[in-house]
Amino acid sequence: MQWSHLAVALGGTADAVVHGARQTGGIFNPWQVWWPFGEVTNLGVGGSFDAGARAAPPWLQQLTHPLVALLVIPLSLLYWRSSRSGTAPVEHVLGLLALLLLLRCMLDPWNTSYYQLPFLFALLSWEALCRPSRPPVLTLAATAAVWVTYVSLRDANPDLLCAAMLAWSLPMAAWLARELFAPGLTLPRRKRTAHAAYA
Repeated sequence: MQWSHLAVALGGTADAVVHGARQTGGIFNPWQVWWPFGEVTNLGVGGSFDAGARAAPPWLQQLTHPLVALLVIPLSLLYWRSSRSGTAPVEHVLGLLALLLLLRCMLDPWNTSYYQLPFLFALLSWEALCRPSRPPVLTLAATAAVWVTYVSLRDANPDLLCAAMLAWSLPMAAWLARELFAPGLTLPRRKRTAHAAYA
């Protein structure tokens, strides 16, 4: 009897996980790129997000979680191609992980403060391996941005929270993508800097 109960419990958990991967549900936090597309509402229950709160539009509920999962495939293939050509060091796989985790935060309407922790740990590991001779300034800056966005400004207008999150996460994602997939874009500037240092 106990085994049958365990099987039912595991089956229900698996269904919940699969359902959660397919649908966004009703949670719609302001710290994500879809916030401007939300349907404006007023919850009227005394919370900090009552004024100008937004609800997830129906078309978004079937899109976001599959999109987050599917992004892993093309970005991993791009990284694999770069690593095969010799332009991407092995340590950059941690940069890829940081980028994917950051994109997950940006694209997930459920996004909240603790979602950023895996991204910050991956970024710290990548930065420590690729730039061991200097402090992890990128991770420190990202940590400060997360603190301001999710803690210091938590009771601010939701539209401001969305803008604050995008103000640092979009440039961070673009910079990580350039470092991983187009490192040659920074090569001329580095050459000039190195030449000036030895002149």
